[in-house]
Amino acid sequence: MTTSHRLTCTWTAPDEHTCQVVVEGELTYDSADELLRSSVRHIQDRPALRELRVDCAGLGVCDSWGLAVLLQIRRHLLAANAGLSLDNRSRAFERLLDITGTLGFLTGTPPLTRGQSQDS
Repeated sequence: MTTSHRLTCTWTAPDEHTCQVVVEGELTYDSADELLRSSVRHIQDRPALRELRVDCAGLGVCDSWGLAVLLQIRRHLLAANAGLSLDNRSRAFERLLDITGTLGFLTGTPPLTRGQSQDS
């Protein structure tokens, strides 16, 4: 029996310079391409876009494929002169970003040092 790895992406555009996507479910090999396709479409359709905000509060598992998709999205955003924010990250997702050293590239911010919290 195959388990469904459902991912739901709910998009809003508060203004012409910002898009927000609320991600719920698993960002994995089985589901992450949907986020990539919809992100690229939003980036291409909005030439004035300057920031893509991803609300990760509902994100469950993120595997290496999901991380690779986020890196691809970031490259598309860089080409469009836009930034990426990963909001409401879980501890598990934060740990993945820390272990892989990708937070700085993805968001343009330096990675947290040991003992430093996201709020400091």
